[in-house]
Amino acid sequence: GLSDSQQCRSNHGRCRRLCFHMERWEGNCNGRLR
Repeated sequence: GLSDSQQCRSNHGRCRRLCFHMERWEGNCNGRLR
């Protein structure tokens, strides 16, 4: 949980990959989906 969220914010590039792997992040990372 938290570790992934922190990395997502820290590394914008990785955020995209995390989104694909985790559908939950897809919305937060991209910001397009809720």
